[in-house]
Order: sequence, then C-alpha cells, then structure tokens
Amino acid sequence: MTDLSPPRLRWLHRIGYLCTLLVAAELAWAGILIGTSWWRDRERRAESRAHSRIHTGTLLSNLAAIDPSSGAISRLGAVAPLTTLGPDSVRLGVNPALENYAYALAMRSRGPTTDGMVVVFYRREDGTEERTVYRFQAPTADYRQVMAQFDAITDAYPGGDRLCTDGVQYAFERRLGPRTTSGTSVSSCDLIYERAADVLIEFARRFAPLPKLLR
Repeated sequence: MTDLSPPRLRWLHRIGYLCTLLVAAELAWAGILIGTSWWRDRERRAESRAHSRIHTGTLLSNLAAIDPSSGAISRLGAVAPLTTLGPDSVRLGVNPALENYAYALAMRSRGPTTDGMVVVFYRREDGTEERTVYRFQAPTADYRQVMAQFDAITDAYPGGDRLCTDGVQYAFERRLGPRTTSGTSVSSCDLIYERAADVLIEFARRFAPLPKLLR
C-alpha cells in the first residue's frame, strides 16, 4: 500500500496547483493572442474600407484617405486633369501588377459629341515604356448612358474589407456638375472597381481600335 504521508500529499497538491496555474496561463495567453489577432484584422479591414470607398473630391485632395503609391494614380498623369476636362467628365487609371501594360482613359462631353482618349503603356524588357495614344469621339447620348451605369456601380460604395496589394490597381475621378467623386482599389479585393472600369473601356472600344488585352 502506497504511503501518502502528509509531506507527500503537500507536494502532490503543490504539483497540482502548479499544473493548474500553467494551464490557466496558457489559456490566458491563447486568449490574448486570439484577441490581438482579431483586433488587428478588424483594423486592417477598416483601413481597407477607408482606402477603397468612394470619396468626395479628387484623388489627391485627401492623401490620408487613399493609397497615394498606387500605380493606377500615376497613370492618370498621362491625361488632362479633371479640372480642365469640364463639368461632365471621367478619368480612369488601370495598372496591372503582373502584366507588361497599363492604361489611362479620359472622356468629356462637349455638346452632342463626347471626346475620349486612351493612353496605353507598354513595358519593354529593358524597363522603359512606350506609349500609344488612341483618340475617339462618341455621341454624348451614348456617353451619358454608359456614365449612368458607371455612377450606379460606384456611387456611395462603402469600400471592400480585404486589404490586397497584388492584382490590377484601379483609380478614377468623376465629375458631374459641381460634384466630384474618386476612388482607388485593387481588383483582387474589389470587383466593384473592375466592373466600373470594364464599363468604360468597353465603351471606348466601340469607337477606337484598342488592343484586346485591355480590361
């Protein structure tokens, strides 16, 4: 028969208490890690929504609200600023991360005719780029129909909750009368921007011989 003398019992109790404390500490640490991960994920999602939602004003009017390093924003430098395009106009920049091309598009209505331009950038193997410019005109009635579709997709979009860096980068500015809106995001996170860009580039394709690779 095992001798459970008082000293031995005390040691067994101490070991039991120690094991209980270790388990409790591990559970508490796991809870802290889970809570921290949840909070960080919540912050990332909030940041993503803030950056990808539709904003009032031009893209660069509030640098804290967007990602100014987006390659799509830099593509907009190839077309006229929104302020000079007129009260019914749009600019779009598209920059695929893993492709050898990018493009910028601009359109503005001028009475019964709408002027449009697409600038395509081709990346050479030596790292330089060449540009090809396509200009076109379209009936303003058709332009307003397609812009109604574009506005229906983008207006009041609250942003996506996934933070991505790879994929196709999009940036746009839209002016209609006194109201200007803008936004920027990545297609692998935000199909809203992809849909909006498709509406514009497919419209331009009806009036200009654009390369098939543009999307």
